[in-house]
Amino acid sequence: MIRRLTACTIVALACGDAEPPPLQTPVLDSAARAALADSAEIARGQAVYQVSCSECHTIQPPPLTAPPLAEISRRYRELFADREDALRYLIDYTSAPDLANARLDQRHLDEWGLMPSVILPENDLHAVARWVWELAARDSTL
Repeated sequence: MIRRLTACTIVALACGDAEPPPLQTPVLDSAARAALADSAEIARGQAVYQVSCSECHTIQPPPLTAPPLAEISRRYRELFADREDALRYLIDYTSAPDLANARLDQRHLDEWGLMPSVILPENDLHAVARWVWELAARDSTL
């Protein structure tokens, strides 16, 4: 392990003090911890996408056998004012697609029909739904 030596540490070592000062661990406030947890969940959602969704869905056009997820993300952001409502819908719909509850426009339904049910643990479904939700916010960087 390589440590950066500060001027104080170098002086202390040069004067015979063999013990460098202890490293300070940053203290994260609740907002920073929440942001870190959000980032981790979104990254896990992308990993779930790669394994479970990318066979049918691309992120951006052109599509494979299902609509691109950036389009889906934009659509759900238009339909749902509340993120948690959108995530609950995405999780429920992904687990058990139903034509009566489909929220995609008719063009997508005519072109691709209903998606098959995706059987994943609830935490993976939540992570990938969260990642899909965030795609519209990050669309310009994709």
